Amino acid sequence: MKVYELFLRYVYPCLGERQDISFNLRAKIIDFLFTDADIKFSDLEEGLALAFRTPVEVLRKISLEKHLPWYNEDLVREYFLRVHNMQANTLPGCRGYVGIVEKILEQEGTLIYQVAYEGNLPKAPRRVIGLLTKDEVKEGDKIAIHKSFAIERLNDETYLSYRQ
Repeated sequence: MKVYELFLRYVYPCLGERQDISFNLRAKIIDFLFTDADIKFSDLEEGLALAFRTPVEVLRKISLEKHLPWYNEDLVREYFLRVHNMQANTLPGCRGYVGIVEKILEQEGTLIYQVAYEGNLPKAPRRVIGLLTKDEVKEGDKIAIHKSFAIERLNDETYLSYRQ
């Protein structure tokens, strides 16, 4: 997966609430994520930097400290699974988590994962939408979640580093 695809998967759940995203940019993101449409990162960078100013600025700051490009997969995860959760302007319910898929269901043609959380999160399994990860996830997999959407499958090391 390309780094900008990972970034777009993390921002997708927030698209509906963002009034500062142009119709054209929103359409490009949706086409890229759900069709075979190709997209160049350079076509997105300016619009994303304006619409998602906070994550892009934070990612750029972290990247300077770590001497990495800001569009690095590890930094994108760091922002959405850790930094984003600590920001004062993060809306309730707009958090990044990790969990383990206990069961895969289908509801009206949409994949739904029943996910178990550990640590200080609620113990009851929670259902998340598998729209962005359709053929990537199976029962027992560890996943990243942003705002009730499964974002990506994680390896054990990454999962453990973000488990809360």
